Amino acid sequence: MVSDRRDLESLGIVDVSLTLDPDHRVVAVDLHRVDAVRTPAALDTAVQRAYRQAVVEQSRDLEPATAPDAPRPQAVATTPRRIPRSAELLGRHRIRTDVLAAGGPAGRPRDGVGVSRNGCVRVVLLPASPRGGVEADPGWLSQATATHISQAVQEAFRAAYDERDR
Repeated sequence: MVSDRRDLESLGIVDVSLTLDPDHRVVAVDLHRVDAVRTPAALDTAVQRAYRQAVVEQSRDLEPATAPDAPRPQAVATTPRRIPRSAELLGRHRIRTDVLAAGGPAGRPRDGVGVSRNGCVRVVLLPASPRGGVEADPGWLSQATATHISQAVQEAFRAAYDERDR
């Protein structure tokens, strides 16, 4: 049974592996099988799979080790706390609605779009998520080396994060 990403890599099953930071942002891209990602759709699929796998691996590392016979935590029911309406709360609500009506910031996460330095790879981040779709120039992708593809995908993710964080 294969239990580790390195075992999968040795069997040639993993095409791309990603390294994520604690915020689940892509910080490194390793391309293992360049022939498996020669089309834009194949590259996007491989990156999405690698992202999900990296998140799963990161969550496994964070899970606390508990004994199988340890008692399970019990939920405690409490009554919800009522917050009386006050002039201050109503004033804050009115200010938010006035700002939105005036075309101010909606407070919604923006999409982040990043392009690699060579302009051949583009990443569009999902709102409020560090994950995104990868688009690549088919002509460049069919001829690029594994190192160039990895570097371009990493640059595009970094540029998308930088744009969204502005």
